[in-house]
Amino acid sequence: MRHRRVDSAASFEFSDFDWDAYEAHRPKYPKALYDIIFRYHAKAGGKYQAALDVGGGIGIVTRELLGRFKLVTLSDPAYDYIRQARSCFCTVPANRLHFLRRKAEELDLVDFTDGAVDMVAAGMSLHWANQSVAIPRIASLLKPNGTFATWLYGIQAVVGGKRKPEVESAIQNLLRSILEIYASMVDTTSDESMVAVMNSRFDNMDFDPALWKNVQRIHAHPHLRCVSNEARWPCAKSNVRPEDTVMNFKDQGIINRTVDYEGVVGWMASLNPEEFVPKYLPKEFEDVKKALNGGSVKLEYSFVLVLATKR
Repeated sequence: MRHRRVDSAASFEFSDFDWDAYEAHRPKYPKALYDIIFRYHAKAGGKYQAALDVGGGIGIVTRELLGRFKLVTLSDPAYDYIRQARSCFCTVPANRLHFLRRKAEELDLVDFTDGAVDMVAAGMSLHWANQSVAIPRIASLLKPNGTFATWLYGIQAVVGGKRKPEVESAIQNLLRSILEIYASMVDTTSDESMVAVMNSRFDNMDFDPALWKNVQRIHAHPHLRCVSNEARWPCAKSNVRPEDTVMNFKDQGIINRTVDYEGVVGWMASLNPEEFVPKYLPKEFEDVKKALNGGSVKLEYSFVLVLATKR
């Protein structure tokens, strides 16, 4: 079977889609993650007037930003995401939430009638962007001492808690098979591709010291690349500077989910609802089902959070 390419915002135009299931089966961003971001913001002297959620999708991060900021703008290049976000936030007053259909590389201060923002957040979105264009654009939108926070979790996950070798083996075999499908859908040759950016854990992000300060890169399960550790999968060149702070989360399982078999199916579908499904990999999914035997397993994801302050 020929699988559909996923290399642009058009990959996320779904007219008939179970959005509730999509949100339910994605790994959750815990309070501990937002606490780190907001502590960083407060320490830098950041304000809480306006925020931007880049690649905001259906508004998972926007929901948190609305609890802190007077005005939030959700931007996304995909029409269906914007449409669904409008539906999800239909009760939020228009003077508190704006919607903007833009790629990260197209963001411009002229779109923000209230001026520059205090925070730009980008959860699970900037691996799709041309970051050499997007990062300076984001800097142009931020007030001095404003915060840029971006994060990424990977396809790769480890079994946490009590180890179950048969479950771990079945899940890792499923992931390997998923990656075989994925390899036919994405660019696996360029060290500037979306896959390469994910594998670099955003180490490829270059923060010009003339624009940024106090760059922090915080990792969970740093031994895992976000797509694959196999040599055939590219990894983007690192642009980590000597002055950047690189550290690990105290809780390496900060991004985790406890899943039963249906949770595994939902997790795969949240990555790609048309391709990563049991009908294409019946044996692999059945092996996971048998290994779980009606039980559940805790999965901990490869993850990175990058923080930077606008000068």
